[in-house]
Amino acid sequence: MLACGALLLAARDPINAAQTLVDYVRMRDGSARRALKRLGIVPQSVDDFRALFPSDAADLEASASCGAYWALGHRARPERPDRWFPVMSGTDLDRDTFDRRTGETLIGLIARARDRLRLFSAYVDGPGLRVLEPALAGATNRGISVDLVTVRRLERENAPEVLASLLDSDGDRSRLRLHRLEGMAWFPHLKLLTADSTAAYIGSANMTFAGMTTNFEVGALVEGAAVVAYETLVDELVRRAQDLPPGIEAEGSGE
Repeated sequence: MLACGALLLAARDPINAAQTLVDYVRMRDGSARRALKRLGIVPQSVDDFRALFPSDAADLEASASCGAYWALGHRARPERPDRWFPVMSGTDLDRDTFDRRTGETLIGLIARARDRLRLFSAYVDGPGLRVLEPALAGATNRGISVDLVTVRRLERENAPEVLASLLDSDGDRSRLRLHRLEGMAWFPHLKLLTADSTAAYIGSANMTFAGMTTNFEVGALVEGAAVVAYETLVDELVRRAQDLPPGIEAEGSGE
């Protein structure tokens, strides 16, 4: 169905194009090829997906029909004015070309938040957390709720100790919720920070000191409605998390 939907998305009339697509897949002749072109579908694209189509005629027709309605539904979604800006980490990068750096972008997002922050990093370390701590302290003192999600066995360089004392000196600890994932059958490899459902950093950089400064990393600053999807994913991972008190080892924990 997905292959049919992707192809029919290009058609001017997906419903009528569905049968033409079926005809071309079943009988690759000149007339069906020309009909596809008239409807806005490139025949070579259909040939590229040919191995994915059902071999049974009834299944193929059902797949094309579902794909057509999927294409119509996709088109009916309102346009979202999302904006994307490249973000980089690394040494000796030209400032004019790479004007948004990872650490600065993360701190800037924390500083602009007005309601809620969600941070998720597969790896964290103490030095990296200390870089973010002043901004996080300021955010919690402004009344902003902060969810910080880490992977217990991937915490490095005294990260548990830093987590245990994070915001104790300057921030409002009651506004910080720590979620330390433990014993998953799946690997959460995402790295992101979202602010108020309106802006987010997504990219390759972990919230380690090197990841935010000297490692070569690529990411993006996203602004707009797309951010809600990232927040929903973080909330789902939080729901699955085994929340552990900071600095407390879980029985049978890894490293």
